[in-house]
Amino acid sequence: MKRWAVYGGVVVGGSKAWKNNKSERTSGLTRYVPTEYRDLQSFESWANLRVKLKAAGIIETPEQGTPSYCKLGDSIDVPSAYE
Repeated sequence: MKRWAVYGGVVVGGSKAWKNNKSERTSGLTRYVPTEYRDLQSFESWANLRVKLKAAGIIETPEQGTPSYCKLGDSIDVPSAYE
């Protein structure tokens, strides 16, 4: 498989999710759940929990939201076992 095909597929397939994530971050919604908020009720939806976290002032910091393994995502160089 050609690298450009993989790169293009990731861009096309992921662009909607990336745009949604950016929009949610801009509006103050987080994907980080502190330990004290992890005792979830079975009726609690992810959307409602995120609104509660925002109201409580819980925000996602870059350190929480960007794991070190994401550095590979900043490159179009696709690692391959066949090289």
